[in-house]
Amino acid sequence: IGLPHIAAFWDNTVAKLPNALALVYEDQTLTYAEADALIARLAGYLADVAGVGKGDRVCLALPNCPEFIVAYWATLRLGAVVAPVNTRLRADELQYVLKNCDPKVVVVHEQTAAATCEALAAEGLAPHVLAAGEARGSAGKAGSSAGFQPAALDLEALGGLGARTTSADIATDDLAVILHTSGTTGVPKGAMMRHSDLLFNVWNAILAHSLRHEDRHLLVIPCFAPTASYSLLASCAYLGAAIVI
Repeated sequence: IGLPHIAAFWDNTVAKLPNALALVYEDQTLTYAEADALIARLAGYLADVAGVGKGDRVCLALPNCPEFIVAYWATLRLGAVVAPVNTRLRADELQYVLKNCDPKVVVVHEQTAAATCEALAAEGLAPHVLAAGEARGSAGKAGSSAGFQPAALDLEALGGLGARTTSADIATDDLAVILHTSGTTGVPKGAMMRHSDLLFNVWNAILAHSLRHEDRHLLVIPCFAPTASYSLLASCAYLGAAIVI
C-alpha cells in the first residue's frame, strides 16, 4: 500500500481527491475536504483542550453517526488510540471496558450518555467527556456525580477551533485501535490493533472484495464492530470511496 500508517490514508485522499464524496448521513453530505476540516478542528480540540497525545485512549460510545467517523480520524491523527465501545453492553460490562481502557476522553451520544456516565462514576473515572448531538443534558446530569462536566461536540460549531495536521511521530507499529471481545466465556479482552495490522486488513479487504474508488459503501454494521473499525473505514479512506450511514 506504500503508506506508513492509517492516518496517512486519509491525508493522501484529501490531497488527491478533496472533492470526492466521503460521507452521507440522512440529508447531510461531506466531501473529503469538508470532513477533513472537521477532523482537523476536533483533533485540535482533543489536543489543546483535552490534552490528548500519542498513545492516549479515546473511547467512542457512539452509534453509527458522522461524529463517530470524525472522532475516529481525529484520534488517529494525533497518534492516539481509538477505543470504540459496544453500545449494547450491560452496565457491569460497560464499567469493566471503560476501566480497562482508562480513557483520556469519552465521546457519548444521546443513546449512550446516561449509561456511560453512570459507568464512569461507578468506577471513579473522570475523563474529559464530549457529548454529541442531544446528549448534553443527560450526560451532564449523569456525569455531575463523577466530578466532570461534559462539553458539547457539535460538528457545525467546530469552525472556531484551531486545526491540527497529522502527527509526524506515528510509527507503523504504534497502537491504533482497541476493540473488546464479547466476553462470552469470561471478561471482555481488549484486542490491540497496530497500524501495521490495519494496513494488512485494508490490503486484504480491497483484494477480497474488489473495492474501487467509485464505490459507495452502505454502513449497516455497528462502527464498534471489527469490520468497520478495522477494515471498512480505513479502506474507504485509502480508496477515496464514500460511506453511506
